[in-house]
Amino acid sequence: MLRNDQVLTGDILLHVHFNTLVLKSNDRVSVLNTLQVSSFRFYDPTVNVNRQFLTVNGKDKRSAAFYELVVQGEIRLVRKLKLHRAQSPDDRNDFNYFIMDNQKLTPLREFKKNILPMLITSAPQLKDWIDKERLNLNEGKSAVLIIKEYNNLVRSANLLASN
Repeated sequence: MLRNDQVLTGDILLHVHFNTLVLKSNDRVSVLNTLQVSSFRFYDPTVNVNRQFLTVNGKDKRSAAFYELVVQGEIRLVRKLKLHRAQSPDDRNDFNYFIMDNQKLTPLREFKKNILPMLITSAPQLKDWIDKERLNLNEGKSAVLIIKEYNNLVRSANLLASN
């Protein structure tokens, strides 16, 4: 989807490090950048996954970049491929992960200090869930599970409020 809400379809080639997308549609080839694209998605047959990317603005629009959406919801988890990567990227070691709240990115390594207190304040029952699950708050995988649970709690509360 373009920033002007126009939807384009076709075959794409993603250049992650250059933040460009090559789109072939109806025998026409276009090169699109983060100033033009708000989001896009494609099926990745190598791992049998539908991948979704968002354009996230930096300090200014010229420093915007494509980030892959890993967890959707009130609090999102996104990732960016590191510059030095292996031929087949490893989910754990070849990406930098970020928590996205609105358009603000916080590195996943800062989850315990900067994000978790906010989540527990917003949903106090999350603390009991973390204790019950015996999660190690120093592990990235625990942060991902907590974000997913928080998003489930928020979604449930919103459903109850709308009924």
